Amino acid sequence: EVYLPNKSEWHRKNLGKVYEYNKDIPFALTPDLSLFLLQYYNVPVNWTEFQAIKIHDGLYDETNKPYYISRTEASKLRSNLPYLIHMADFLAARKEYETWKKEQEGKAGEEAKSSVNMNYGKRGRAQKIKAIATKQSGSNTTKSPASGSSEDAMELFNKLFKD
Repeated sequence: EVYLPNKSEWHRKNLGKVYEYNKDIPFALTPDLSLFLLQYYNVPVNWTEFQAIKIHDGLYDETNKPYYISRTEASKLRSNLPYLIHMADFLAARKEYETWKKEQEGKAGEEAKSSVNMNYGKRGRAQKIKAIATKQSGSNTTKSPASGSSEDAMELFNKLFKD
């Protein structure tokens, strides 16, 4: 686990630091950790998927610049998947910020202005995604056909983005 529940009630309550970084594992950037976990669990990815995960932070990460700002036709991205993943990440972060900002405006006093809320952002998303994945993997046998399945989602994904 990259993030662990914060053991300090004071930090959770007063600073909103719900999670803390797990110091027992080596540091890794989010795209690298994502790709490591996929290969660790034997989830195959093609080049387009690999590239989309690797450069999902768009131009917010300076090392992605050659992928997004190309000078020749041969060096341009050949799929919209990297753009789609980046925009989804960007919009999710924006929505989380707006929710956080609204909560902060609802709080009174200087204490609210100085608090740091870790329920939002990549740490919070990682925990939410893990919870959703755990919930889905445990309930596949009871899922109704109307609610869809991971196979349906994969089929739609492949229709949209398969090379």
